[in-house]
Amino acid sequence: MRGKLKWVWIPAFAGMTMGIAASLWAETQSGLSFLKIGVGARPIGLGGAYTAMAHDATALYWNPAGLSSLSKKEISAMHSEWLLGSNFDFLGIGYPSKIGTLGFGVSMLSQPQQEGRDAQGRKTSDFSARDSAFSLALGRRLSLETRLGLGLKLIQSRIGAYQGQGFALDLGAMRHLQATPLSFGLAVQNLGPGIKFIEERTKLPLTLSSGLGYHAFGSFVLAADIKYRVYDKKTIWAMGTEYGLGGSFALRAGYSLTEIGGRNSLSGLGAGFGLKIAQYRLDYSMTPFGELGDTHRVSLGARW
Repeated sequence: MRGKLKWVWIPAFAGMTMGIAASLWAETQSGLSFLKIGVGARPIGLGGAYTAMAHDATALYWNPAGLSSLSKKEISAMHSEWLLGSNFDFLGIGYPSKIGTLGFGVSMLSQPQQEGRDAQGRKTSDFSARDSAFSLALGRRLSLETRLGLGLKLIQSRIGAYQGQGFALDLGAMRHLQATPLSFGLAVQNLGPGIKFIEERTKLPLTLSSGLGYHAFGSFVLAADIKYRVYDKKTIWAMGTEYGLGGSFALRAGYSLTEIGGRNSLSGLGAGFGLKIAQYRLDYSMTPFGELGDTHRVSLGARW
């Protein structure tokens, strides 16, 4: 019975996620594509160029070394109306301690209920699918200029009654160039053996990232990233800019460019704004995906 159900659920799930995979650069050799979805409305508004800019709780995803920048406790929550009726959510917490800044987080991609069919195409009970990642990280400042970070993720993927899970590591480093407005970041995301789901093992989207950040006049930010998907053999170039108005409002824009079939094509645009009031902040970003529609992210954060 389990074998028959397997062949019913897997094609159904594949069809349900086809649009999501297409939006995340199809023809990939890795799975668990939800791990490629960036968290936080501000980073996405910057086109995903955040490896050297991650100085908040979203550093759990972008670069765990950035957690060490937090001198106060922080909580960050994001909700996104994702593609094909799915939802993507993130919750992250940064907690400064004597050993460094600890980070705790969860990200989740949940799909709407799907209609089940048996091998003859007859309707059976509905089923759901969900992908989740639970993160624990530590960011530590080695000096005024240098920071390191380490993150551990428990990854789970569930389709109906079937579930696969595994672990992955994230590594990060940051360096602020003394007496300059420049910062440099390096990160390794999703380093692990992959996940065995039913009878097959799926590779994680192992990603190597490097980035530069430039802060000028306290209100202008320019960021650039280069990311390489190791198993997918794809390079992503990202750039973003932010301009602050009065210290409480900011406008953002960015884009990412990826290589597909040896040619460069525009794969992602980002635009948004941020509003800060006392220790609270609200951020919004929008990313178009052509015929698949637009995605919208809203983030809320607080420091205390």
